Formats: sequence, C-alpha cells, structure tokens
Amino acid sequence: MTTSPNRDVALARLAATQHGLLSRTQIYQNGGDSNFVARRITRGHYTEVADHVVALAGAPPTWHRAVLAAVLSSGPDAVASHETAAVLYGLLDRRPGLIDVTTPRPLPRRRSWNAHRSRDLIGRYVTEHNAIPITTPARTVLDLAGVKPWLTARVADAAVRLDLMTHADLGRMVEEVARKGRPGITACRELVVSRLEWSDRNESELEDRFLGLLAGAGLPLPQPQLVILDRGGNFVCRVDYAYEEQRAAIWLDGYRFHRDEAIFRRDRTVQNKVVALGWQPYRYTWWDVDLRPEALCAEMARLLRSDAA
Repeated sequence: MTTSPNRDVALARLAATQHGLLSRTQIYQNGGDSNFVARRITRGHYTEVADHVVALAGAPPTWHRAVLAAVLSSGPDAVASHETAAVLYGLLDRRPGLIDVTTPRPLPRRRSWNAHRSRDLIGRYVTEHNAIPITTPARTVLDLAGVKPWLTARVADAAVRLDLMTHADLGRMVEEVARKGRPGITACRELVVSRLEWSDRNESELEDRFLGLLAGAGLPLPQPQLVILDRGGNFVCRVDYAYEEQRAAIWLDGYRFHRDEAIFRRDRTVQNKVVALGWQPYRYTWWDVDLRPEALCAEMARLLRSDAA
C-alpha cells in the first residue's frame, strides 16, 4: 500500500504534467479517498477549482489550467473543442467567453462552460495538445463550422498553413460523420470542394482523374463529349461523358467554372431537359474523385450491371 508521503509525491508529479491539476478520480486511483482530499484542502495544499477537480497550491491560474479543469470535470471522455480548441491550436486569437467542452454523455446544467454533447466523438477524432485532451484539427474545424460557419474558411486554412491537417483530411472527416442535419457538414463540404481545386487543378485534370479511376476499376470507358439533341433534332447540350447505350449522361463539375449562380441555374435547366429525354444524369466533382473514388466507381459499376441484366 502506498504511504501518504509517497502518494503526495506521485500526485504532485502527475499534477506537474497537467497544469497543476488533479481530478478526484486520479487521486482515488492513486490510493487517496475523499478524506484524503478534504484534509489537503483544509491544510491549503489543494484548492478546489471545479467539480471533482483540485489544483495544487501555487499552481498559476492560467487559461490553459481553466480549460483542462473544465475537461477533467466533465468526465474521462471529455475534450476541449470548438473555439476553445481553435485557440489552443493557434487558429484563432481571441479566447471565447466560455470554454467549450465536448463529451459523449450529458452533463449537469450547473457549470461555467459550454458543454457540447456529441454522438460521433470517437477515439480517432481526439488527441492531446499541451497536456489537454482536445478534438483533432479537422474535427475542430467541423465542430466550429456547425456553430459559426463564417469562421470555417479562416480556421481551416489556418490549420493547413500550420501543417496541422490538409483540406483532404477535412473532407474525409466530413465523409465519415455526414448525416442529415449534422451541423457543419455543408459549410465544410463547400470549402473542401473549392480548396481541392486551388493551384493548377483544372477541368482537364479532373477528367483525366475520372477516366483513370474507371480504367483502374476495370470498367469500360464512357464516350467523351457526347452531343444530346431533343426529339426535333435541336441541340440541347454537350455532356462531358456518356454511356449512350445506358442513356447515362455524366458531368464533371469543377467548382471554378460552376460556382456562378447563373451558370448553376443554367446547368440545372439543361439537366432537367436531359432527364425529360430519358437520360439519367450523373454529376461528379473533385470531392468525388479525390475523397470517394470507391463510391464513384461502384456507382458506375452498378449502372453498367443494371443495363446488362
């Protein structure tokens, strides 16, 4: 059994690694009990800074300490998140008025920080930064986009500049947690689609990648630049690719050339005409080619199989 002096030394060493803080759970795991804690609070060795969390005497009351105290008080699976995580990573300068903590379980109403409950907070979305459990950079961007979408681009681009993540990392995160109504998905998806086309990426490169995916999957290649005419022989449009026998019209939409509102409306009008003529439309972007290539190829394979059947 650990003696009291040795216990104090062990706990002091642990507290030194986490901004001078200890949770009651950690104290109990090291052989202490509620009486042990109460005696040290009475003697001034410990100060209670949050529910179930104490600070060693002399530990400076920094903002980082306050963040960790909120996390420790919220349970073993809690992490710093949202604006708080963004500040810790250096993605934002201004600290939020209330510390943000995310946890998979509900918390009591009485608390002095923002508690966010998440059903999809799993291990690979969690890391540690400056001794504080925290959401990963990509997860931080997604969570923040859900409450303050106007910050999405600023925070995501800062994370990329600091080499904390790539825009593709964010895209993969979105694909993993996307569900109807999930906050932040739309803002992040739109951002990633635009950022994947920065630098020298263009329409022809998108087409090359698309054909390369189909060829790599062993699928027959579609006919390029097929002209579709209406029943009177009038020009309707020219599609990027088509499986004419299957009446499948394929568009590859580069964000740079399809983000204008007038062009967007025109594209949909043309697509409706094509559908009325009995064609099945398929639209793909850099998002599909870069982040969901297996799903894209599977969709094309189903199309070709259904026709063969």
